[in-house]
Amino acid sequence: MSKLRKLIAPIIADAGEKTFVDYMIPFSNSGEIYEPYFAPILEAALEAPHDPEDVYEIIVPIASEILSFIKEEQPEIYRLLLQDIKKAHDRLLACRERKEIVIDLSLDSDEVAQSKFQSINKDLDNGWILEVYEDRLEESGRVRAGLLRTVKFQGDGHENN
Repeated sequence: MSKLRKLIAPIIADAGEKTFVDYMIPFSNSGEIYEPYFAPILEAALEAPHDPEDVYEIIVPIASEILSFIKEEQPEIYRLLLQDIKKAHDRLLACRERKEIVIDLSLDSDEVAQSKFQSINKDLDNGWILEVYEDRLEESGRVRAGLLRTVKFQGDGHENN
């Protein structure tokens, strides 16, 4: 049982609920989000490992309540939270790498074309995904491969890499 589950177990048991989601329903837009007992749950989420079910069943209801309640009650905090969410999304975008390899038989020698085909195959073997593949070799002597991969975030300097 994760630390998150251990923290919420007595809360939902005392309330007579089966899940944390059920526990949160009566608090919808109630202002209960101001209560301090959410802080240890969020702190545990930051510090302790937890699985995707914990995120969906525990963190999402808290985040949802924060977003829905503070939009009207605390617009400045809402704006700051949206900025943080956008920054996280921008970082996710920075973890996506794309490259394109074009083989043009009117420009590339046979050796260069073969090397490019080998490069595409090597990239596919190394975890790249073929996002676009346009094979017009018979028609125009061109092949275009668009490759994509997702890398782990490397810290604040990652966006600039």
